[in-house]
Amino acid sequence: MKRNKNIFLFLLLVAWILFFNTDLWAKDSLVYHKKIGNYQISIFNDHEKSFQYVNIKKEKMILFHEEGFGEYFYLGNNFDDSLNGKDIYSGRSLNNNGIPNLVISHWTGGSHCCHFLYIFELGIDFKVIGKIDVGSSDIKLKDIDHDNIPEIVFWDSSIDYQFASFASSPKGKVILKFQNGKYELATHLMRKPLPKLSVLKAMYKNSNYEFEDKNNISELPFSFLEAMIILSYSGHFNEALKFADDVWPKNKDGLENFKKEFSSALNESKYWKNF
Repeated sequence: MKRNKNIFLFLLLVAWILFFNTDLWAKDSLVYHKKIGNYQISIFNDHEKSFQYVNIKKEKMILFHEEGFGEYFYLGNNFDDSLNGKDIYSGRSLNNNGIPNLVISHWTGGSHCCHFLYIFELGIDFKVIGKIDVGSSDIKLKDIDHDNIPEIVFWDSSIDYQFASFASSPKGKVILKFQNGKYELATHLMRKPLPKLSVLKAMYKNSNYEFEDKNNISELPFSFLEAMIILSYSGHFNEALKFADDVWPKNKDGLENFKKEFSSALNESKYWKNF
């Protein structure tokens, strides 16, 4: 009986140490770990300072370190819900050059911002070949042109909050391709023919209807902004401006100011301005 009592007291002591010893809890805990060749990738929680950080080491040398308070790091593309959190890319040669890549996602913790996708080469030399800032967009890695090298696809938030609420601000489809040793805008994959006449007529009709319906509302109609974005991000910016001329109600002020602000918003985008 006395032996059982001593064991019970010992277990209570262990529990007290674990739950009340702040020095123990202050130590970093490993969240994710992966080994690729001579590289070790680790993501840690710093419980004392409430932030996460990621280290990429080759043997004992730290080659990459990133950290953030209230921010989160993940191995793989965590911004593609269809993957269910699985890292299917790291360790593969995404660019068909035989050098393994590493993909890391970084979320800053905001509701509408910000998502970053890092892509590294883990060869004889360590290289950061992509740090993609996509705002609050999801991200897909998809081989669009069937060359066995996946492109990066996401939605550019160039006009968020400018003319309507976040939910009512349409996004422009952006495609990046690995070329010249880095990820660049794939204008040849983004360009599309003008929509068919029947589609354009539907755009006009929907925009006219919503303009009438939202005549006394400060934000611009979603269907109108969506048409402007679709045209602009498929290589038809001038046609988008003409669309605005044709659809904007004659009794409504602000057309020229809108076109100026819309053009400025697109040119401030780090992606569209290179289109």
